[in-house]
Amino acid sequence: MKRVYKLLILFLVLCVPVVVKADMGAPMIKEYKATVINPEGIDYYRNEYNEETKKYESKKIGHLNSGDTFTVLYENEKGSVAGDKAYLECSLVGGWENIFFIYEEDIKGVRPVESEFIPNDTNIKDIGKHYKSMLNALTNAEVNLYKGPSIAYEVITTIPKETKLSYEYVIGDSDESGTVYIYTEYNGNKGWVSVLDAKVLFEYSQKNVTFEDIQTDCGVIPAGTVFTSRYVTDMWDKSVSYETDGCRALVNNFRSEKIATYYDNDTYYEVKRDIRLYEKPKNKGKIVYTIKRGSQIKINYTNEYEEEYSDYYFEIDGQKGFAFLKTDSDIFEYIDRSKVTSTTSTTTTTEETTSEETTTDESYSLGATNSKTSVEKTKEIIIISTIVGVALALTAIVIIVIVNKKNKNTKEEVKPETGMTENDLNLVSQNAEQVVAPVETQIDSLNNENDLNNVSEQEEVRAEEVTEQKEDAE
Repeated sequence: MKRVYKLLILFLVLCVPVVVKADMGAPMIKEYKATVINPEGIDYYRNEYNEETKKYESKKIGHLNSGDTFTVLYENEKGSVAGDKAYLECSLVGGWENIFFIYEEDIKGVRPVESEFIPNDTNIKDIGKHYKSMLNALTNAEVNLYKGPSIAYEVITTIPKETKLSYEYVIGDSDESGTVYIYTEYNGNKGWVSVLDAKVLFEYSQKNVTFEDIQTDCGVIPAGTVFTSRYVTDMWDKSVSYETDGCRALVNNFRSEKIATYYDNDTYYEVKRDIRLYEKPKNKGKIVYTIKRGSQIKINYTNEYEEEYSDYYFEIDGQKGFAFLKTDSDIFEYIDRSKVTSTTSTTTTTEETTSEETTTDESYSLGATNSKTSVEKTKEIIIISTIVGVALALTAIVIIVIVNKKNKNTKEEVKPETGMTENDLNLVSQNAEQVVAPVETQIDSLNNENDLNNVSEQEEVRAEEVTEQKEDAE
């Protein structure tokens, strides 16, 4: 399971830049009709997968003539599929069939049929939101002020970086989309500004806490730092501002293990065992106090995207501290708000840890406590049962072997001359026969050769005697 989690984290790291829109929905824009104003017309493309290069590539599929109309469904100022090109995602039939793309070099050759879009409560309700009071923002880059909420609309003017803006109408701001455009005024001109890619920061005070050191353009934010952001970005960039000594940096907090944002809710939990809180994340530094078992608390800070363990940060009764606990443990039990009857009880202590390494105290650290979860207990029972079963099986096998051997030994008759059993003598005899047999074969072979030699010698002697007899007769 641990390996699976690591593979998932690796997949997210490699693929989030491409699939984040699919994961979070897609930035909503106001669909609109557009027409080609370029006298020479424009080309349009489709992204097709190249099996050889294993990449999506833009392929020209057609040409639109001047005056042709189509529907714009979606846009991106920094295209993901098309590299860094801005593009419009369009359809000739007004729906999601037959999608094609118009890239930035040709966007200036089209114009929305509606020359401008002025929001009101009626025309904004299905595509955005009207806030009842003015909200504030700050440009984080030089941005364009458009006549409508799209990069295809005519640019009214350019707004410099670090310009304060006010707005009350937005495009987007739904559960799936976040704010994409805001309707604002600059130097007497009213229009729409795109807020994507952190070009515009929303004024919003928010508390954050770091669980690891974070490198920023303004230096390192040490682990355990609690700071309040003055600005946040759009939900696609998902960052908060960090300011120090006149420097402002953005820190990404999208599913981050390094930083957590305070989320104010009315959810309470009952603590099922004592929890020691430390000065620093990962149970480092000295223990500052203890949350006692049975206390009813809120959890407002946690980097819940850790693989097995999560850092929790608590601010309770003026006390602050960290606890590094097992993510899937049952340390906290949800309780209904109506059943909250007590306040958090803490016991302050100044006990020091012996090193800066993550504590491994048997009772408190890393969630490896004496109060184990039902899942942990079940796992332990299965493991112990398996070990005991294997041990019993091995013991039974050993006993059977010993008994059988003993039975055989009692049945075998021991020869007094040698102190060996009949089986042992048979085994020695067999081994001796195996060793002697090749020797006997060789001896037999030699004997055969000697017999042949003897026959040959006898024949030679007999021939000589016959010859001598013939000579005597003559």
